[in-house]
Amino acid sequence: MPKNILLYNMLIAYRKPGNLYWVPFALWDKKNAYMEQLGVGRPYRIKVTPSIYEFKNGEIGDVSPPEVEVPIFPEDQENGYPLYLNGKVISCDEDSCFDPTIIDELRESISQNSVRYAIPQKARRVVFARNLSGAHARDVLEEPVEDVPYTRVFVRSVDEDGVELTHPAI
Repeated sequence: MPKNILLYNMLIAYRKPGNLYWVPFALWDKKNAYMEQLGVGRPYRIKVTPSIYEFKNGEIGDVSPPEVEVPIFPEDQENGYPLYLNGKVISCDEDSCFDPTIIDELRESISQNSVRYAIPQKARRVVFARNLSGAHARDVLEEPVEDVPYTRVFVRSVDEDGVELTHPAI
């Protein structure tokens, strides 16, 4: 999990691009309650949100494994027990009665937090975020501009320095 991330939208061809949001973990009202419910260091199987890229030779491919088994809250006191939630949580091997609605509630808690920074998504805007210190998400882009070859072109960069979670499950 990278310590820092960067997002640069070169082009956004949508009439309603919405916002990018960031919630600092230190100001997330319910973080401790979810850490207690989900456990620190407890492994969960997560179907990773795909990251599809075009490579130098023109090939397109996914750079992420399809699934990982990692803690949602890594045992990392130094970084304030960051949150890993990049994808869909499908199970907890330690708990056959795991109810995934708690993950929906966690996401809702972050999205409705009393402190939440909103940054309008615009072309030629660079956003740097301390990935280990907060959760980020964006609105779904709406109303694409017609007759354009691309609706979004962006650069995402991630820090080589990060928190090791574990090895891919598959």
